[in-house]
Order: sequence, then structure tokens, then C-alpha cells
Amino acid sequence: MEALSAQTLLDIGHTMIRNIAWPARFVFTLTLLSSFTVTVIEWRRRSSSAFRLAALGTVFFVGVLVITLAIEVPIDNQIKVWTVATLPLDWEAIRDRWEFYHTARTFLALGSLSAFVAAGLAKP
Repeated sequence: MEALSAQTLLDIGHTMIRNIAWPARFVFTLTLLSSFTVTVIEWRRRSSSAFRLAALGTVFFVGVLVITLAIEVPIDNQIKVWTVATLPLDWEAIRDRWEFYHTARTFLALGSLSAFVAAGLAKP
């Protein structure tokens, strides 16, 4: 990201925000509902590894949502109105913060998916 020019960063950022924001609302909502559903279904076997893994997957996904809504979306809302001429003086710090939390969110999402796959493969 640091190697990108301001214009390239804005071009990529504007495109990503435009293409991902709307579908993400549905995907995140359905994923959260699915996570809770699987965890509730496994509740009856709450001493099982499947329940613990599903619960962990849900907690990780809630972390994904918190990072997205509390950090990523506000930054996206700033970026989507930026132009090269209107970049704030601290735009690089904002870009770095976005990149850090995007990476953290990605690892939480992968952890969530891994926990749910493991829960599905766990013996009853």
C-alpha cells in the first residue's frame, strides 16, 4: 500500500468501496445469522468441541463486525469523498490504520471460518 501513489490508492479505494459496501451488508448479516444459528443448535451439546468451536467462530465473526463497523466503515466514508486535491495531511496515517485493521479483520474472518469448519468436522 505504501508504494501506491495517492491517485492509485484513491482509484482502488473508491472502486472497492463502491463494489463491496452494498453486498457486504447482506453477506455479513447472513453470516452472523448463520453463526448464531449453528451455535444455538450446538448449545444442547455445550460440552462438545463442536459447540465450543462454533461459539469461538461466532465470537471471531463478531470481532470482524466490530472492526468493520467501528473502524473500517468510518475510514471508508472518509476515503470515498477524497480527491487528490482534498487529501488530508494525515492521509498516509489513515491509510496505514485502514491497512492494519483490514489485516486484523481478515485474520479474524479466517479464524471464524476455520472454527466453523472444525466444528462441522468434530465428532458428536
